Amino acid sequence: MTHITTEGEAMLAFLQALPTSQLERCKIDISYLENNRLRLLPLFSGDVRRLRSLYLSRVPFLPSNTFPGLTTFILDLNNNVYRNKDPHLELADLKNFLDGSPGLENLHLHWVWCHTGPHPPKASNATPRVVLPHLRNFTLKLDSPLISVAVPMILSVIELPHACQIQLAPVSLNELEAMSPSLLSLGRPLTRMRLMLAAKSFPDPAGSPSWEWSLVLASRQADCAAIRLALQPEPVDRTRRIPEGAFSKPPLFADVEELWCTSSLGRYEDDLLCSVLSLPPKVRSLALCIQFWELGYSHGYLARVARVCRQLDTLCICIPNADNLRDVREALTSAGPYGRPRCRAIRRVAVGFDQSSTWLSSGATSWRDCGAGTEVSWTGQIARPSDDEMNSTEIERLLSAAPQVVEEPASIRASWPTFPGFLHPY
Repeated sequence: MTHITTEGEAMLAFLQALPTSQLERCKIDISYLENNRLRLLPLFSGDVRRLRSLYLSRVPFLPSNTFPGLTTFILDLNNNVYRNKDPHLELADLKNFLDGSPGLENLHLHWVWCHTGPHPPKASNATPRVVLPHLRNFTLKLDSPLISVAVPMILSVIELPHACQIQLAPVSLNELEAMSPSLLSLGRPLTRMRLMLAAKSFPDPAGSPSWEWSLVLASRQADCAAIRLALQPEPVDRTRRIPEGAFSKPPLFADVEELWCTSSLGRYEDDLLCSVLSLPPKVRSLALCIQFWELGYSHGYLARVARVCRQLDTLCICIPNADNLRDVREALTSAGPYGRPRCRAIRRVAVGFDQSSTWLSSGATSWRDCGAGTEVSWTGQIARPSDDEMNSTEIERLLSAAPQVVEEPASIRASWPTFPGFLHPY
């Protein structure tokens, strides 16, 4: 790795004299921008056929591709450097570079446009898209709203295989609808969705509370990788202004059948999750994983869950402690305006907890009246999954592991689905 400064001319000469025939990994970070192209070009010459990983940080141009064996390429132009103008990166340059590395497996583009976004390719230069059959990970990080402009343009010059995992960040909520046609053009049946909500790791200097949320869209088909979206962090005071249909209108969610929501349950998250519960039209299975239980919000929140029950076939709820089971049962079974159970339409109801409780020794809470014609109703502790189970769990697996009749607390060998490595650092 080389950091080039105004005093780095001797270092450049030294690097250019090094043999490159055995080089496998290289990172170049430019610390100044003026008049550096001609000085840097010699760094990309020589025999680099063995190069596997190339990381260009703040290099404002793409060199000619002489890296046929490249498997990982990271281009990070660091938007703090280009405060007044965009780096001169054209889609045609990107396409030409990628054409030279057909074995690429990982492609990460960070802050490659900062102000105006990419220019559409000229019609006169229209050529077939770059085909990268071995690509497994594609990441694009751009400031909003540039990302919604860049995604369709990049997909117009690069063909992503079904097995390629896509990560986009950050995406604002109102950009989901604009990006839907481009992402749907990938031809992946997106039938599973998971929304994860957490308090922001580093609060704003002003102290205004906000949250970070991420969205994962996946298919049941083993050969189709997930699309992962890190949504734009939102201040808490904007919660009530989120449109109720924000998660039901985008065409990207039109075929979602299974929805997982993971969150704390408190006065901030409650409003947002209730907006989410205006479900996409085809959702039939809903799972709620509540990581922190704040008293006083459970009944109102779960009562709103019951509002969407008429379209659900399956409802799964995971709570942190068995002490909260009575609250859940009361919210789900209390009579509606016509004296009917709130969850009457649900065929299968399952409730699990992480930590047991002493009062359970006298008998488990009955869930048999949570739905009309319920096939499986149970209460049980959800066991910690092993590493090899973390990516394969489905709602069906959770339910099939449950006993038909619960007379005492059950130990259910099941887990809630997780997506490790979401937007991991490189």
